[in-house]
Amino acid sequence: MSRLSRTAAPVTAVLCGLVLLTAERPLVQSHEVRLVSTSVPTAAAVPDATPLAAPRPTKIQREVGRRITALLTPPGEKPADGLPVGLDSGVIGVIGSTVDGYTLVVTRGTDGAALVSKLTADLPDKARQGLEIRVSGRTADELRAAWAAVFAQQWRTLAPAPQHAVAVELDPEREAVVVVIGSEPPDVGRLDTLQRPLRGVEPGAVVIQYGGAAGRAVGDE
Repeated sequence: MSRLSRTAAPVTAVLCGLVLLTAERPLVQSHEVRLVSTSVPTAAAVPDATPLAAPRPTKIQREVGRRITALLTPPGEKPADGLPVGLDSGVIGVIGSTVDGYTLVVTRGTDGAALVSKLTADLPDKARQGLEIRVSGRTADELRAAWAAVFAQQWRTLAPAPQHAVAVELDPEREAVVVVIGSEPPDVGRLDTLQRPLRGVEPGAVVIQYGGAAGRAVGDE
């Protein structure tokens, strides 16, 4: 659940807790897990090498992970606008893993201590050791306004190639609403370099990113 992978789909809006407008990939708080492979020398390559075993999560760690998942993706109907449900609890997203622990990125004004108490209720004290709180400079209302502004745009007509996907996510690392346009950026008229592509939104609250190799992400300054 670090932060909790990518398929092309028709140009149809799909609104859920992880919002996909025309679908290039699933979105975070969308928590997107990216596994990075690294080469580990084998016994044949390195004398006396000892195979490395991945650490296994404890029962307590698994329970904390389950509770965080339930907080971010509770059962029942999702908001029609696709706004991540976790924002109602002040959670922008989560960074980390079951074994290494989690950093909960919360909105300004959220009681982080109360949130940790809720997630670790009736568990041993060591359950708290795997949770950290990082308080964002943004409020929940700022992010809601940014999300609403993004969904008011006609991204399919603004994208350089409408057949490419457009995806929206609430990113805990950037502490912003991220719009990913699944294409190479055009030579002119790039959305990520416009002065303020979305009116009434706090600077940096929305980031435009092109999914092609030449893409880059820049907040609306």
